[in-house]
Amino acid sequence: MRGLGLMKRLLPRLVVLDLLMPEMDGFQTLSEMQQTPELQNIPVVVVTSKDLSMNELEWLRDRAVAVVTKGANSRSQLVKALERQISAAE
Repeated sequence: MRGLGLMKRLLPRLVVLDLLMPEMDGFQTLSEMQQTPELQNIPVVVVTSKDLSMNELEWLRDRAVAVVTKGANSRSQLVKALERQISAAE
């Protein structure tokens, strides 16, 4: 909840979102962002260690610009996803 308030106030150009969080998980956060006009168009890169079902992965791909699974290649995948978004914004 606090994160959403900060996003509304600061309007970041990009959000890196973990799915496993204590109060509100990443799915709920992304849903709230989609329903909030000032946050709807902020690109979101999801980073997770969660073993995603096909339905969850499809849902995320419809709402996030990238989904990166934590693991051996996650750092390079994350950097590539962030570089694509930075290039697109310029």
